[in-house]
Amino acid sequence: MDCKTAEKLIPKFLKNECTDKEEILLLEHMKGCPECKEEFTIQLLLGEGLNRLESGESFDLNEELEKRLKVKRQEKKPRRRLLSSEGQRILADIVTGAIIVAVIVGLLLWQIH
Repeated sequence: MDCKTAEKLIPKFLKNECTDKEEILLLEHMKGCPECKEEFTIQLLLGEGLNRLESGESFDLNEELEKRLKVKRQEKKPRRRLLSSEGQRILADIVTGAIIVAVIVGLLLWQIH
């Protein structure tokens, strides 16, 4: 993503109007572009910061910036499965086999008594 595109997306991002793809691209771009991160900071300060200050609420720019970026990064992280699809299938086969063995053993013990 180039800086011009990033600068156009910043207001949309701050209003939560970006698509998932746009958010991911913008966040990745700002990791490596201090100019765009600074622009983001300025727009955040002007928008949300002034509103909070006018209402009497305290506002810590750095804390707000990091909090918002952290939330967005966590939202975009792909969730990892504990087992792959094949691992899940193998585990299901093992559990099914264990159930079958338990039923057979149970029937044999029932017949003995």
